[in-house]
Amino acid sequence: MVQDGVCIDDNPEYVITKGNNSGEPCTLKIRRLDKTKHSGVYSIKATNPGGEVTSSANVNVIGQMLLLLLLMMMMMMTLA
Repeated sequence: MVQDGVCIDDNPEYVITKGNNSGEPCTLKIRRLDKTKHSGVYSIKATNPGGEVTSSANVNVIGQMLLLLLLMMMMMMTLA
């Protein structure tokens, strides 16, 4: 997963749960949310024998809540 062009896969601030082929979504959890640091464009790439696709979502952190539902929905739609 990428935030503003920087890979965050191994960053300890994030917990990334990868989905599976039966429709379970990929999720992103942020350990200590910061409005300035964690707002941005998040992208994810799905690859399988049929090819690959990238989905992105612009995320604006408001207060202490962050919803990446849009990103998860985009990922599910691209894998369908």
